Amino acid sequence: MKTLNKIKMSFAMNAILALIIGLLFIVNPHDSFTIITMICGIYIVVKGMIDLVYYYHSWLEPFFLTSTLLNGIIKCVIGIFILTHISAMTILFSYMLSLFIIIDGIYCLEAYVFMRSFTQETFKIDYLLSWIVIICGIVLFFMAPDTIMSVSYVIGGLLVIYGVMNLIIVGRLSHIVRKYKNLIE
Repeated sequence: MKTLNKIKMSFAMNAILALIIGLLFIVNPHDSFTIITMICGIYIVVKGMIDLVYYYHSWLEPFFLTSTLLNGIIKCVIGIFILTHISAMTILFSYMLSLFIIIDGIYCLEAYVFMRSFTQETFKIDYLLSWIVIICGIVLFFMAPDTIMSVSYVIGGLLVIYGVMNLIIVGRLSHIVRKYKNLIE
């Protein structure tokens, strides 16, 4: 049960982040990559600072799994590099976003196969949405970065679809967890 709850939490976090980023692309398509790159840089610097603080204060151990001094320094350096090279990182980010869409689409397919082993329900629409996301991610990966930035609406729509897919997975995993809790009790 703990593993299913952790998987469910992971899908929920992915869904929320995908919906937020997708809506950002839809609302502000031209500056979205720059804004998201800056947010990623700031996040990595803050995460590195937290790791450095954790390294010097072991009382934070319950909140973070493991961390080293080198881990915190590397995160800070990478975050600062991202913040000082936003234009280059924006192009790199477009490729990383495409890879993220492809990999997480495959991950959704795997989750549906896993859930199908627990229930007799079919997930045809889920399979279809996963394949649409994977194929669109592959197409975006092989487009030029300038083209990717100009189709921000499409990327936003894909991320919203991906977020909805993850929310569907969370709902179905909740149903499976409840079903098996009742069987165990």
